[in-house]
Amino acid sequence: MYVVEVLEQCAALATRVARLYRQLAERFPHDPARAQLWRELAFLEETHAEVLQRELRSFEEREETGDFVPEMAERLRQAEATLSAIEAQLAASQGPDAAIEASVALEQMHLEELYDDLVIQGEPAFRLLMERLEGALARRPEIPPTLVRRQWLGRQP
Repeated sequence: MYVVEVLEQCAALATRVARLYRQLAERFPHDPARAQLWRELAFLEETHAEVLQRELRSFEEREETGDFVPEMAERLRQAEATLSAIEAQLAASQGPDAAIEASVALEQMHLEELYDDLVIQGEPAFRLLMERLEGALARRPEIPPTLVRRQWLGRQP
């Protein structure tokens, strides 16, 4: 599996996760705090997908595939299987408990780790862009810090 294939699949995963978070926000408009959290999590995933797609276009413009990274194939397969299971779970259940379970499961997918490992494979300009993007997102006051996110999802710091 080449970097361009990984970029493509990671962007698709991030887009699907964002869509799930948006669906959760729409499903529970009567709970504004949680709906806002889900919208912000969706925004973060959409941002990741956009950056990954931009990097993919950069490789395509240069007609390059990037390095061969076979270790990513299994990680992507696992992420795909987990996400498909979460999507099925949410389709089968509409209650708030299922929504919270799905949120926890999405957070436990460790897409951030996969994303960070992918950034390391990118061009130096891509890594610099990612550092700046992460810094800008961290300064957004409406995005709850990780500690607040973990507490809301029922995890202890």
